[in-house]
Amino acid sequence: MRASICPGTLRLQLANISLVQIEEDGGEPRFRLAGSGLRDILGIEARGRHLSDVPDLPREPWVDGIGYVLASGKPAGGTIRQENNWHSWLRLPLHNDNGQLRIVMCHDELIDPTHVKRDRGVIHGSIHHGSTRLAA
Repeated sequence: MRASICPGTLRLQLANISLVQIEEDGGEPRFRLAGSGLRDILGIEARGRHLSDVPDLPREPWVDGIGYVLASGKPAGGTIRQENNWHSWLRLPLHNDNGQLRIVMCHDELIDPTHVKRDRGVIHGSIHHGSTRLAA
């Protein structure tokens, strides 16, 4: 539930967290909140923008990941290998007091591959649906 999230417990990761709001009328999802770290990933300030307003938005974590969460009500996450780093992402459904899914909490982080142990079992370029062990 959305009410069970305490932002203070996430303070060390707030720069990597964004909230995507799902409109009640079925309109396009938009960034309600976007941590400063998201600018490094997207190259722009995303807060207040619809997903389609973000140029070169990576499809897997945003369109496919959020689509899966909305359809299933379950978390999704993955890791995408990029030229110089990895984009690790997580999408969590947050339900309001009426049990409706209106917010998807997102965690996105660029990871330098030289700082990751090789035995962590990170899977590149794949969505992990509803798993309790998400690549992050």
